[in-house]
Amino acid sequence: GGGATQVSQLHTNNGFTCIVIGIYAPLDDFNGTKTGNGYESGRQILDALTPVLRAHRNVIVAGDLNLLPSDAALLMKSTGLVDLVEYTAASRPILKGCSHCGLGDRCGHLWTHRNKSVPEKRQNIDYVFASKSMLPKVSKVSGGALDFPDVWEFSDHAPVVVDLDV
Repeated sequence: GGGATQVSQLHTNNGFTCIVIGIYAPLDDFNGTKTGNGYESGRQILDALTPVLRAHRNVIVAGDLNLLPSDAALLMKSTGLVDLVEYTAASRPILKGCSHCGLGDRCGHLWTHRNKSVPEKRQNIDYVFASKSMLPKVSKVSGGALDFPDVWEFSDHAPVVVDLDV
């Protein structure tokens, strides 16, 4: 099993403070049982992070959840955090062929993962979630293969970039 979590605290000169949590949710649970997606490992990671999430007003959780959008929304629902890719979806073109988002013509997901077995399959499995208190500070969300056209030469994942006005 496994996974990875990094927790940092961000302080700005004007007194703004934010907890930033990076997550990698592997395709198995902590007992090493293969699950095929990051739901079980992600749930176990979030359970361990619950005290941190509850103790801070401004929180960002970002990373590779190994989940398609509908499953990521289900996993993160109890946290109260907002998916910033979906929050800003109207600012981007529709991701044609997006896998399992269910948003249809409202889809503004980013192609963040190139599946080795089906390279043309467009998957958004990398995310940035934030506290509702952070939403007024979000100025732009970008990334994926659209903003990093040569990314597949270097990795099977493309970054998600969030610009904040703090």
